[in-house]
Amino acid sequence: MTYVRVNSEVVESIESAIQPNTKMIIVESPCNPVLTVIDLEKLAKLGQRKKIITVIDSTFAPPMIQVDGLRLLGAIRVRDRNYLKSSFPQ
Repeated sequence: MTYVRVNSEVVESIESAIQPNTKMIIVESPCNPVLTVIDLEKLAKLGQRKKIITVIDSTFAPPMIQVDGLRLLGAIRVRDRNYLKSSFPQ
């Protein structure tokens, strides 16, 4: 297994790091330590378009308060290979 570190605050940075053998994208949002929020909707759509499992670690703030919750629900669906890890009840 290999990994690439990128500036995850910019989804285009993540996309440019994707290789033909990329199987998963893992991000933390808000990003630690400065708590910058990633565009989760854009990230979820990238994972869907590239057919790559996308994992979002949202330990510090639930996704529903990071972005418009209803739009996010439309973008993040387990059946579409996107997963949320949160310390908060969903």
